[in-house]
Amino acid sequence: MAEVDWKAAAVALFNEAWTYIDSDARTAEDDRSMLAATLGSLACWRKVGTDKNFSISDWQVSRVYALLGEAPLARHYGETALKYAIDGQLGPFYAGFAHEALARAAAVEGNHPLARTHIAAATDLAGQIRSGDDRALLDIALGDIESQLPGAPKL
Repeated sequence: MAEVDWKAAAVALFNEAWTYIDSDARTAEDDRSMLAATLGSLACWRKVGTDKNFSISDWQVSRVYALLGEAPLARHYGETALKYAIDGQLGPFYAGFAHEALARAAAVEGNHPLARTHIAAATDLAGQIRSGDDRALLDIALGDIESQLPGAPKL
């Protein structure tokens, strides 16, 4: 039996999930493939990863569940992404994106005040991110969520 390169598999599956996440025309079968890819990536990282890999992977799983309208699962994986970011002392970028995941989960659940609370926490963390590119990624993601909440200005 051939040796499995868990890291390569995790990365490949993570990237495959993103092709579906970025699609504006996902089918039900695409949704199944997106979920399978992100959970496969998560399983592979569990074999060889670090807190950083776990935080990122759980964040992506949360994102996928939010896209699928599964708020409780999106919240669960957002919470674990935040736990890994805090326990691993990964810094404001990873903690900020974990709060972004929790904001998405709350928005999907219809808990708009909680979504705004997580957006505010992520925005505070964004101010601590040194890389302008990294901060911009978080700002864009937060703006996307905020624009979908009631009372958001229509562009």
